[in-house]
Amino acid sequence: MGSIKKNLHKNYQESITTKTALPKHISVADLMAFERLQTPIWIYDIQKLQMWWANSAALHIWNAQSREELLSRNFSEVSESTRIRLQSHLHQFQQGKTIAENWTFYSQGKPVYVRCLCSGIEIKQGQIAMLVEGTVEVVNQIDQETLRSIEALRDTTLMISLYTMDGVPLMQNPATMRCYGDTLQPNSSTENAFLRHFVDPTVSQQAMEAIKLGHMFSIETQVFTNEGIRWHGMDIRCTRDPVTGNPMILVNEKDITKQQTALEEHQRAEEELRWRSALLSSMTETSLLGFFVVDNRTDEILYFNHRFCKIWGIEHLETQMRLGALKNNDIISECISLIADLPSFIESSKPLQSEENRSIVEDEILFVDGRTIRRFSSQIRDSQDQYFGRLYIFEDITSRKQIEAALKASEERWQYALEGNGDGVWDWNAQSNEVFFSRRWKEMLGFAEDEIGNTLSEWDQRVHIDDKPGVYHEIEKYFGGETQQYVSEHRVLCKDGTYKWILDRGKIFTRSEDGRPLRVLGTHTDITERKRMEEALRESEQRYRSVITAMAEGIVLQKTDGRITACNESAERILGLTADQMMGRTSIDPQWKAIHEDGSAFPGQTHPAIVTLRTGQPQFNVVMGVHKPDGRLTWISINSQPLFKPNESTPYAVVASFTDITARKQAQQTLQQQAQRERMIAAIAQHIRQSLDLNEILNTTVAEVRQFLQSDRVIIYRCNPDGSNAVVIESVAETWQPAENMEITDSHFVQTHRQCHQQPTIKANSDIYLEQLPVTAKLVVSILQGYRLWGLLVVEHSSTRREWQPWESELLQQLATQVAIAIQQSELYQQLQLANQELENIAMVDQLTQIANRRRFDHKLDCVWQYLLREQGCVSLLLCDIDYFKRYNDTYGHAAGDDCLRLVAQALQQTVKRSTDLAARYGGEEFVVILPNTNSDGAFQVAQEIHQAIQHLSIPHIASDVKPDVTLSIGIATVIPTSTMVPLHLIEAADQALYQAKAQGRNRSFVNEISISAQDSAL
Repeated sequence: MGSIKKNLHKNYQESITTKTALPKHISVADLMAFERLQTPIWIYDIQKLQMWWANSAALHIWNAQSREELLSRNFSEVSESTRIRLQSHLHQFQQGKTIAENWTFYSQGKPVYVRCLCSGIEIKQGQIAMLVEGTVEVVNQIDQETLRSIEALRDTTLMISLYTMDGVPLMQNPATMRCYGDTLQPNSSTENAFLRHFVDPTVSQQAMEAIKLGHMFSIETQVFTNEGIRWHGMDIRCTRDPVTGNPMILVNEKDITKQQTALEEHQRAEEELRWRSALLSSMTETSLLGFFVVDNRTDEILYFNHRFCKIWGIEHLETQMRLGALKNNDIISECISLIADLPSFIESSKPLQSEENRSIVEDEILFVDGRTIRRFSSQIRDSQDQYFGRLYIFEDITSRKQIEAALKASEERWQYALEGNGDGVWDWNAQSNEVFFSRRWKEMLGFAEDEIGNTLSEWDQRVHIDDKPGVYHEIEKYFGGETQQYVSEHRVLCKDGTYKWILDRGKIFTRSEDGRPLRVLGTHTDITERKRMEEALRESEQRYRSVITAMAEGIVLQKTDGRITACNESAERILGLTADQMMGRTSIDPQWKAIHEDGSAFPGQTHPAIVTLRTGQPQFNVVMGVHKPDGRLTWISINSQPLFKPNESTPYAVVASFTDITARKQAQQTLQQQAQRERMIAAIAQHIRQSLDLNEILNTTVAEVRQFLQSDRVIIYRCNPDGSNAVVIESVAETWQPAENMEITDSHFVQTHRQCHQQPTIKANSDIYLEQLPVTAKLVVSILQGYRLWGLLVVEHSSTRREWQPWESELLQQLATQVAIAIQQSELYQQLQLANQELENIAMVDQLTQIANRRRFDHKLDCVWQYLLREQGCVSLLLCDIDYFKRYNDTYGHAAGDDCLRLVAQALQQTVKRSTDLAARYGGEEFVVILPNTNSDGAFQVAQEIHQAIQHLSIPHIASDVKPDVTLSIGIATVIPTSTMVPLHLIEAADQALYQAKAQGRNRSFVNEISISAQDSAL
């Protein structure tokens, strides 16, 4: 198609709508008619981009020698815009439109102008081609320059268009059409095609104002295109139409979206760079560090901050440096004058200039004014990793150095002060286990400075082997935060082979970030002499204590604050406490639980020792009751004597002596207890004989006994034939765990009392340990029925140690006799009750199958019905029937039939697991199952389990039509009882379901879905 040239004047393309509804199908007659015409006609296949047919008149303008040569030409190499235009034509042809165009052909090198009328024609079924009817026009010759201009206008990527002053498009080159589409045919006669391109309406207004003034309007703005909003660079001006002479708008524009996007990205990058540069400058200008960057290629100073100038004393050069007037070498002479050791500085700077040295170098520079400057240096490389300069960072660490020096001097003074006090000093690095031992530390053990190394093992191997575990335990406690300071007293081996006692103290000086000790400082103090004096004092005290210990009276020494500081063994024995337990306690301590003879509390302030300390007067024969830790009460008679220092009227201590008068007090109490015991026995005996209820009898017995004896627990054991002992009743204090219904094996009394069946036996234990219950004292008496051991009456004491008194044993024996009589009466009554119950059970059990009978079933169903009527719960009933049971009896006999019934009954009983459910024999070979609170799904599940249980029995039944084993048919009915219903409705519904199960082939379950309430009305 490259030989086709289009005229780009105003009427370059004109669309004409004809009356043809659809393209017609071409025939041979049509082609013959076209061949006779003198005007050029050809048919072009747009879809295949191929000439399909042409008449002889068309061959001349196409420069074709023959029709065959024209049809074989390649027309596929056309521009994309031409393809789009041809497809647009095809779409219009399908709509019945005809298009008129002016085409220019170059036949034999000369232009031929043809007016072409293009329409669609069907060349094959469903395939439309373009029929072109040409009319050759005779026009004036166009010069070559105009033709070349037209060709350039067609192929340029620059968008060029012409509009009237009202915005009506006059001409658009192909680039413009690709951008905006075909706007030569505006949507309406009033639409301004020129102005609607602009996204910003103000831009279009500015353009029109400039055009009217005759100015060139150039702008980069956003416009609406076929690809959306794009950035265009536009030159707009007013020119004259060469055809009409009217003013028109000439627009030259170019898509600059990519350039605009790149520009915006560049601007954002520059803004980010400016922000980062400002941030870096702000950070470095306020920093205490001096920054200096130099380009080693050009010796230019790339960056520095004010702190750098201040450190090097060149503030007077700062302005020139910022203006770029000075280079690196220009300021070196100013800086070198500050360096104290110039040769060392020059030598240390040489490695910094090596391109291979990529590491960060750190060193310190000493200035002549005494300052110490730390320097960091690192390479600077470009994006290609080429070395071009260095970054220097300077920090004035003079103050830090001074502080470190002062700290070192302080540590030396501290160590001197400690060693001047006679203590040795050690410094332990807990990470490396290196230890610094001071000179005094080594001298204390008889070693010279160089005779002990700086390792932890030097100390460890000298610690006495018996003391070493305790020492390390104290270290672990301190490291674990249990103590505020490490303190240990232990023996350390000296050079001469002897041991010295050392007081070793230490504290953690530094820790790691996770809290682990890093450095521990401590001291060694020789306490050998103190230990010797302590040993001598202990020996003196031992002699004194031996005299006090030999006395039968209890002796207690108390200081002015009332605290006990010494006591003898008699005091420990009488009070039931060890010396350690008494040390530090006072007479007013409530733990003594002291009482007067009448049982009232004995206030601590009235204790004889406290009175003597307060008044300075001795006290005599003061009677006091004291409870021992085991709970026993001891009565003592106390005397107290004050101790005075010379020329002082206030005692500094008091000596209290006391004797145990418990036996005397107990004799007085015996007579009182005897009378109380007799009254209590009579009351209990009368109470237990008034009742035939065994549980009430036993409850009364244990409660009365525990209250009278003030014990923690009273238990009645039932001795079973298998040797176990079950707690059948008990009375227990609130603070102790109940043991009722617990089976207990007490090896002590089981072995002792199992053989005691000839006569009542009493066994008292004051300090025993029960295997399952914490008991410290126990009193046991046998309960006999004739010559048979029925059980045991046991009194237990758990809170404290208790010595049982003979009268308590006698009391328990008398009560056991009364209990035995009451038990015998109760058991006779219970036997009568059991006999009656057995008769009732016989009436409720089917004698053949030993499961519930029809009577039991009726009673159970009535009870369940009434309960669920109130609770509005559902009940399900399973009615089971053995399939072909009559045949079974006829085949195997009635004895086998009875066995079959028993096996089926057992299977039902085992399948029904809940205690509320009931399986019963209904009559003959029929069984029923009551399932309270069970819906139809649950009942069906139980029925399936019954089928499985019967199947597992595998009872042979060769006479059955179902299978060679015994099977069941089950009818299921479920209902929620109402006031208008009776249990019979449920039974009848289950019976109907059983009938359906049999009718459907037996050996299955059937759920009655018929509404029982509906049956009610029918019944």
